[in-house]
Amino acid sequence: MEQSDREIVKQVLAGEVELYAVLVERYTRQIFNLMYRFSHKDQDAADLTQDVFLRAYERLELYQMERSFFSWLYSLATNLATDWSRRWTVRTNKQHLLVTEKTHGPVHGEQETLFESREELDQLQSALFDLPEVTREILLLRYREELSIREVAQAFCLSESGAKMRISRGLKDLRKLMEPSDGKE
Repeated sequence: MEQSDREIVKQVLAGEVELYAVLVERYTRQIFNLMYRFSHKDQDAADLTQDVFLRAYERLELYQMERSFFSWLYSLATNLATDWSRRWTVRTNKQHLLVTEKTHGPVHGEQETLFESREELDQLQSALFDLPEVTREILLLRYREELSIREVAQAFCLSESGAKMRISRGLKDLRKLMEPSDGKE
């Protein structure tokens, strides 16, 4: 039977520090994905992910057991990523962070529907990155990571109704960004 996050945290705080590796393994993918969305580079994302888990370990006694561990960890990660983003922007003379490396599959023999799907995916990704960081992260947590409204609310220190409102507004803003530009291109 798999131990809950809370049980593991209690044991780590009681001196069984090697169990922290279970939490790292359990949440590395989600935290790495978040960091990649901020840094757009594998190495930076890996370094930031490591920093998140180190910081979480150092602050583990501050974790409130009534909260979801993932929500607490994600909140900590978002704060670290935001701080990194600000520092990175200053270091690079405010260059635009949203330059992404696009990997395109072979064009030869590709069906039109796959090409259209790729274009739609690129359009969605672009629209997501045009949203404010917090709005983007709320939507990604809800729909990519499939967190409940309660977990999203906890991750961003919001009420559940506040989280629902932010999700609803974020989706509305995303739809507006994805509307055709009526020939302006």
